[in-house]
Amino acid sequence: MGRGGGKPGAQSARGRKQTWQEWLDDYEAASECISKHNVEERCTDAGGLTRISNFLPEFVAEGILSVLKSIPDSKWNETSAREDYRQNNISHSFASVKQAKGLDAVIRLFTLVRPEGLHAFSAAKYCKRDHIAPHDDRAYTQVQLDSGRVITTSRDLAIIYYLTKDWKEEYGGVLVDLEDAAAGPSGRRYVPQWNSVVAFKVPRYHAVTPLATDRPRYSIFGWFLLPGKRYPLYTGDDLEEHKQRTLRAKHGQQPERKGKAAEEGEEGVEEEEEDGGDEQEVQAAPRSRAGAAGSSGRAGQPASKRHHGAEPEVVNSSNERHINRHAAAADAAAGDAAMVVTSVQAGSRGRSMHPEPSGGSVVRLPGRWQGRRKHMCI
Repeated sequence: MGRGGGKPGAQSARGRKQTWQEWLDDYEAASECISKHNVEERCTDAGGLTRISNFLPEFVAEGILSVLKSIPDSKWNETSAREDYRQNNISHSFASVKQAKGLDAVIRLFTLVRPEGLHAFSAAKYCKRDHIAPHDDRAYTQVQLDSGRVITTSRDLAIIYYLTKDWKEEYGGVLVDLEDAAAGPSGRRYVPQWNSVVAFKVPRYHAVTPLATDRPRYSIFGWFLLPGKRYPLYTGDDLEEHKQRTLRAKHGQQPERKGKAAEEGEEGVEEEEEDGGDEQEVQAAPRSRAGAAGSSGRAGQPASKRHHGAEPEVVNSSNERHINRHAAAADAAAGDAAMVVTSVQAGSRGRSMHPEPSGGSVVRLPGRWQGRRKHMCI
């Protein structure tokens, strides 16, 4: 077996070696490679964040890097903002791309981490001085189903795939996990590692240090989404207060206490979630089926550690009457194309500082890649 679970020089039906493009189109090879990593299970076991080395076969990683390097400068979309809590900005700057030649198949590959879940992925390019200040990735995303219905979703699982060779910490672009209790308040630093994935549950405070080299830092990044508003969002002074309170509690400096603003926010979340009803259940059903196939599902955070305002599990006392509908709903929902129409995140004037991709994402249908329907993020 090759690195990342792939077969070096994998043979095609005609007995020749597969190209990386052919490997990406080979559903069986791609599915086997991604599923064996058990990304969600490992993330849960590690306390909410994990790094997996040698994620893909070496020749596939090289091919994906060539895709990102071939994207013209004019295609990369710059996004930046200064830090201003009065205007709900979190300091950040980097470039991303939503559609480019060859990128569709790359993004399709990473959807296999949670095969039938809603998702939003893109490619990123960090250049000198690009960075992201501490934040926890909370955001709501409106998803329009093929049927025309619109549901609210929340980011649940973040994925970052690094395409950086021989990277050193002094180059910058380092992911700093600020919620690693063992590392202390300064956080645990993850230097970008070639052909590796970092996955973590949302919300989780982290940052990206400013790039200090002229070498670009390439990656694929994105989130898997769950129906409903799974946590409150914070803005302005409440955002900074929540960050400080969370990190102090995480590192044992003082117990975490909810302020009035947090309590009011959670009440609002619960009220709006009640309106989601059947739309949330229909989209949650494929997650249930994926869980039966080995996905860790919603178990990314132990119940005792979930945010007080988070929505309960899909199957609980409030919707047990719908359990028998899940199998049928899964079949219906799996055939729905979905379009992410907007994303709202605290800390960036109501817009996500991580732009979500437009086009290129593919919903996994049972069986093979053929016949799979796209959903776009605009």
